[in-house]
Amino acid sequence: MYNRGELEGAQALLEQVLEAQMRILGPEHPDTLRSILNLGASLSARGDLAGAEKLQKRAFEASTRVLGPDHPDTLKNMLNLAGTLKDRGDLEGAEKLQERALEASTRILGPEHPSTLSVITNLAGTLHSRGDLERAQPLQERVLEASVRSLGAEHPSTLIISMSNLAETLSAHGNLGGAQALQERVLEARMRVLGAEHPDTLTSMNNLALTFSAQDDLERAQALQESVLRAMASTLGPEHPSTITSMSNLAVTLYHRRNLAGARKLLEHVLEARTRILGSEHPHTKLASSNLAAARIGSET
Repeated sequence: MYNRGELEGAQALLEQVLEAQMRILGPEHPDTLRSILNLGASLSARGDLAGAEKLQKRAFEASTRVLGPDHPDTLKNMLNLAGTLKDRGDLEGAEKLQERALEASTRILGPEHPSTLSVITNLAGTLHSRGDLERAQPLQERVLEASVRSLGAEHPSTLIISMSNLAETLSAHGNLGGAQALQERVLEARMRVLGAEHPDTLTSMNNLALTFSAQDDLERAQALQESVLRAMASTLGPEHPSTITSMSNLAVTLYHRRNLAGARKLLEHVLEARTRILGSEHPHTKLASSNLAAARIGSET
């Protein structure tokens, strides 16, 4: 369970540790670099993506120089930086780093090592976000097949990660029935294993809600999205990127159900938060502006 108070306390401790290591060990000691990595992860979890990117670039460049490009810590830094670039909208930059990591992991660990499969999963997710479904789906099917073969069909990693990712791509390809069947399995497993308010469970609820929406089952979509938004705001905070995304998804559903006042109220908050946090030119901000304009026009007609 993410807890904002715990994250704040953890960040304060990480900053103290890093300051001491910088003073005693130096800025490029492996332990210092690991602390930079951990602090970057803490900033990312709190939604400070700009701060996380700055630290992750620093850790990646230093570990490449000190430890070498194929060291496990270097690859970990590379993947963390790629994840933050993706979250900030730099999908091309994320894809390049993930392809470099995949080449190294395949060469060093083998094509079906769990770490290699994790890199493939991340790369497929970035390709999906770029709209390159033709490349994403075979990668996701490869991960699912390898996971079933090595871990078994009921292993949490097989269900929770591989099936969820493939379901998203099936949905984007228009195979909504196939996506829904996988998403319902994933959600049931996450509810049972992780609990109803775990961030991964909430992600599954949101994904299933989007599939319901795509099938015009707006009532079930809205019910799930309202649950997700309440839990996200409570556990992550009202301005965490995931909370804002949940709010945007619910607003779109309200718009399609002709609850234009409700949609407009939520979208105004989404646009204000994204403009302040991401900037006016970020794709997510522009989408929020477009959605709000549509809700306002609809209210006037």
